[in-house]
Amino acid sequence: MPAPNEIIKVENTVYLIGNPNVGKSVIFSALTKKYATVSNYPGTTVEVTKGLIPGNLLKKQKIELVDTPGVNNLVPLSEDERVTRDILYNHEKATGKKPRVVLVIDAKNLRRGLILAYQLAYSDIPYFVVLNMMDEANSLGINIDRKLLQKKLGVPVIPAIAIQKEGIHEINQLIHETFQTSSATLSFPAEHQNAIESMIATVHPLLSLSVFYSDTTVRDMLKVAQVEEAEKILAKSTLNHKRFQIIWVEHANNLMSEVYQREIASQSGFLNFLGHLSIRPLTGSFLLLGVLYLIYQFVGFLGAQVGVDFLEKTLFADYINPFFISVFTYISPPDLIFDLFVGKYGLLTMGVTYAVAIILPIVITFFIAFSFLEDSGYLPRMGALLNTMFKYMGLNGKAVLPMVLGLGCDTMATMTARVLDNRKERVLVTLLLALGVPCSAQLGVMFAFGVHLSFGYVLAWALIVFSILVIVGFTASKLMPGRTSMFLMELPPLRLPQAINIFRKTYMRSKWYIKEAVPIFILGTFLLFLLDTLQILPLLNEWLKPITVHALGLPAESAKGFILGFLRRDFGAAGFLVMMEDGLLNSRQALVSLVVITLFVPCVANLLMMIKERGFKTAMAIVFFIIPFSFLIGTILNYTLRLFSL
Repeated sequence: MPAPNEIIKVENTVYLIGNPNVGKSVIFSALTKKYATVSNYPGTTVEVTKGLIPGNLLKKQKIELVDTPGVNNLVPLSEDERVTRDILYNHEKATGKKPRVVLVIDAKNLRRGLILAYQLAYSDIPYFVVLNMMDEANSLGINIDRKLLQKKLGVPVIPAIAIQKEGIHEINQLIHETFQTSSATLSFPAEHQNAIESMIATVHPLLSLSVFYSDTTVRDMLKVAQVEEAEKILAKSTLNHKRFQIIWVEHANNLMSEVYQREIASQSGFLNFLGHLSIRPLTGSFLLLGVLYLIYQFVGFLGAQVGVDFLEKTLFADYINPFFISVFTYISPPDLIFDLFVGKYGLLTMGVTYAVAIILPIVITFFIAFSFLEDSGYLPRMGALLNTMFKYMGLNGKAVLPMVLGLGCDTMATMTARVLDNRKERVLVTLLLALGVPCSAQLGVMFAFGVHLSFGYVLAWALIVFSILVIVGFTASKLMPGRTSMFLMELPPLRLPQAINIFRKTYMRSKWYIKEAVPIFILGTFLLFLLDTLQILPLLNEWLKPITVHALGLPAESAKGFILGFLRRDFGAAGFLVMMEDGLLNSRQALVSLVVITLFVPCVANLLMMIKERGFKTAMAIVFFIIPFSFLIGTILNYTLRLFSL
């Protein structure tokens, strides 16, 4: 194996490309082993992973493999797609040779991958296809005529189950061979043919896609004369991004009709009947409420109560944390070091406890539920059902994925906003998650208030928060530049998922959580330790008292609840619950505190994740909007309830 810092010529680079969540990272790891580096693409927050593939027996040269961000198009409707396009274009610009691409397709979602296959053919980029997740496709009754697909595309097609290392050897062999451009037939409507040919003659085929999609970032990559000529072609043509997208979908559909078959005879009549009911507005809405209730019971009870109680109150409280404390007591380090690791805001006693004992069981149970929805075929139906509602907020049905995941953990949901197609939609979802989507732990505390409040107050809390999410989403979508992407999602028949697939997905996603989220919890705990050590936390408590007492009409002690809410919103809510049980809050004050803490600034972990995913400026803009906005809503609610003597 080569040393990790070995310099490889650009000509020896191969690029992994595919839709999000098709297993590119698994293939990358299998091919490159442990020699990999992850870095942000210049000028962006998008991560690109690079690694070295050793030479095989016949060809000794080493090859650099680049795992590009998951994309749905080779045109920049999102920052990820812009990075992938730029990587391919800059390779040819730097070397004078076309980039070599391994196109990874999820066999269960062939249509999405074929859109990329045709766009690579249009761009004259050499590639071959890896049909990954063949085991999952077969379990769903999906049959793909691989030989016919290979013939129609004019490039090799390799079936694979990357997680089991099946197909990896064949992929490795092909990577060391000569790549070929696709001979797929590309036909366009007669009224657009001339415009397409003229545009390709004017600019690089890959960049011509961006021009037709009205992408402004492509201007910097073209000469002035090319820009002027491209604008003339566009002015004479009726071809725009929506029509072009429909053309790619039609190409994919036509090929699907020849190579793709799905056996649905084994599907029960009941599941077929249920599938039809799930996409109708009335029956689908009742089914959705039932599904969400079952998810909450599974995640909120089994994960957030049984799992958290055992890990936090038994395993960590009785064994692990006392062990950490005894070890540091025996070592007897300076007080500052002792407090840093096992104090009130200790990296071990707080950071690890929160990440593992409190969040991990909730995340695992949610991943199980999420995988069940995914493999059953219900998740796309949920997106289709909610697509109309999300349109009012400048989003589409894909937003249901991170929004539902937010009911498990907002930090994880912020990461999964990557599935959305453009930056505007990702920022909108991040804003709404941070503003008013309570995690399962916080929801558990909220429902505990129901013991002390009437049903009307609990219903009022839910309606107020939901209405604010819709209003803020609608307003932000109008103020933010950009457009809503098209909603394209297949509706497979409902099926009973296989337990082994659910286990695999839960295992992989849990590994991802531990790798991505645990360090953020540790860092957040360290920040709190600094604030406490520097005596900033008591000052914040004093500064908040005028707002809490005079504006919100709450007792002075409630300031501490909002400070705890910055650590974790459910901790803040729990503080108000204790005050309610102690008789310090009446029903009006309880409702005000519930609304404000739900809309309050996200926890430290979510804040750090927002910075990582959306950038520092965007994250700070969201935070500095949420803080005064939540207090403003609480103030309005307080005086409204007083006005009507409620």
